[in-house]
Amino acid sequence: MDTIDLEIGGFHHQVSLHRAMGNRANKTIVYYHGGGFIFGSKDDLPIYAIKKLTNAGYDLICMEYPKAPELSLSQICDFVEHQLIWYLNNHEKMSISDDYILFGRSAGGFLALFLTKRMAMLQQKKPVKLIIFYGYEYLNVSEFILPSEHYATYPHLSWDDVKSSIEKQPVLNTSLLKRYLLYIYARQTGNWLKLLGIHNSKLDTDIYVEGIEFPDTFLAASFYDKDVSYQNSLEIKKKYGNSVLYTSWSNKHEFDQIESDETEQLYQTILEWI
Repeated sequence: MDTIDLEIGGFHHQVSLHRAMGNRANKTIVYYHGGGFIFGSKDDLPIYAIKKLTNAGYDLICMEYPKAPELSLSQICDFVEHQLIWYLNNHEKMSISDDYILFGRSAGGFLALFLTKRMAMLQQKKPVKLIIFYGYEYLNVSEFILPSEHYATYPHLSWDDVKSSIEKQPVLNTSLLKRYLLYIYARQTGNWLKLLGIHNSKLDTDIYVEGIEFPDTFLAASFYDKDVSYQNSLEIKKKYGNSVLYTSWSNKHEFDQIESDETEQLYQTILEWI
């Protein structure tokens, strides 16, 4: 793995580049992690998944981005937009292709959809394909505005329990335990959007795609996902390009995190689809 230092909007940070292991496909997979925009890491993609993608000949660049509530979702979206343009302008220096596939999990799926829309609007090079695991396109829905029944089953957290996890300066790498507790609090109380800096019903970050042609899209989600409902993936499938949907019957949100017979089938299906 190569670690690449860069600066976007005054933020010094790193991205991880996993190079193709022979039989190069001359395509780059650009990955955005999940974590509800509050926690998460560029290096959260399971090792088995990285090996499968790079062994199949794809370079994989895993992007880091700043988190909420230190920055608003609008600021995060602006950051990843400039970051992706940086990749397009600097791919030759990294000896990787600018024919790219956007891959996002959960919140990263939202960012992948957002970036596809923005590249089209800015007349920048669009991804050739999209891979979205348990993603979503809209935030202004009851699932995200109201307290979550699922997270209500967790031990109750108050603001006093979680406020110490918020830093005075924007952060990219976060403490998983402390920040995950902040996410649980946000979903328990229905305050998630407020922590993302969204305070009204008109969400500029929601992804409306009328008049924009999206690339072929591979979707994967669990029918029994209690964090982000399966319905989100169904809605995306109806609207985005020539989409296919892989359905898991797991009750886990990140059903692909641990290698199994199911994930072997999942990635084999993705590679055949690509």
